[in-house]
Amino acid sequence: MSNEDNKLEHAWSEYTSSIAVYNERETMQSPGHFAKDPAQRFYDQCNVCPIPPRAIARMPVLTLPLRINLIRSTYLGCSSELQRQTIEDIVEVVNNFWSQAGIRWILVDVLDRPLQPFEENGRLPLSRKEEIWSIIRKSPKHSPDGLRKKAFLKEILSLFDYESTTIDT
Repeated sequence: MSNEDNKLEHAWSEYTSSIAVYNERETMQSPGHFAKDPAQRFYDQCNVCPIPPRAIARMPVLTLPLRINLIRSTYLGCSSELQRQTIEDIVEVVNNFWSQAGIRWILVDVLDRPLQPFEENGRLPLSRKEEIWSIIRKSPKHSPDGLRKKAFLKEILSLFDYESTTIDT
């Protein structure tokens, strides 16, 4: 075992013992400890007992592909100003955040997806256009929760041929 491995083993041992001490202390001193949501208890533990940087540096990184589809439509009011460089900047910020968890997003592609018109003449029927805008504005309608959103997504997503464009080869 190398000197670096010994240091890592020692750091990991200290980390696990600090977690045991923390959990024992919380169990004995904090009557509401088990009433907390498990995610909150784990979050509190991570704040008090962070993983040693030496151990984090040796953890494998989970790399995930990311494909962005930019819907372009004057009907929906989708901006055409959002470009690939903007998406790359956002992914960089996201990667800085997720690096703590050993996760890295790789931008595979940024695809422009123009919304195809619903009619031959290139115009959106007024009733459909009004429905889309009412969903966007979240104006009150007399329909079950989520029904309009599902109809909207079904209508919009049906315009794209995702089977031929989203399969990684």
